[in-house]
Amino acid sequence: MKNYAKIPVAFDGGQVVEMAQQYQQTFSALNFAGIATADVVCLPGQYNQVGVFTVPAQEAVGWGVSQIINGGLTGDALYMAFYNALGVALEGTVRLIVEDANSNNPQTIGQFRTERLRADQNDRTKAILLQLDKRLAKQDSRLVIKFYPDSATSVTIMYNGTSTKIIAPVTIFQ
Repeated sequence: MKNYAKIPVAFDGGQVVEMAQQYQQTFSALNFAGIATADVVCLPGQYNQVGVFTVPAQEAVGWGVSQIINGGLTGDALYMAFYNALGVALEGTVRLIVEDANSNNPQTIGQFRTERLRADQNDRTKAILLQLDKRLAKQDSRLVIKFYPDSATSVTIMYNGTSTKIIAPVTIFQ
């Protein structure tokens, strides 16, 4: 569903640029380089990059969406489930980050436990509802997913397209 509107968007240094339109989209693991095509090994005791989306030319992208439901402003469901080769859910903390093209200025948008991110993806009362964050990734900047495993040893997030899933709401500005 596309929702077009002319809105001002603030970029670096407070410079305001008017974007022609915006629309909401749901990203899956396939949108993120890394987890989209291969297993990801995560080391203990640190945040490990799981996936990266690089913003194309003439666009800006933000984590989350904002919509009015029953008269109130709310977001859309964020769902992530990471599994190992045995089909066991991996526990830890997931960070959603916006970073510039040089990775010099990472900004954490949210930090969530995997137990909460695996809540029912179809039940808004149980899901984490992610509203549009005002910090946007512009051309060549990136949306990044990082994972800090609870395990004291390395873990591997298996990419198989069925058990490991990412359903992340984003808003795209053109």
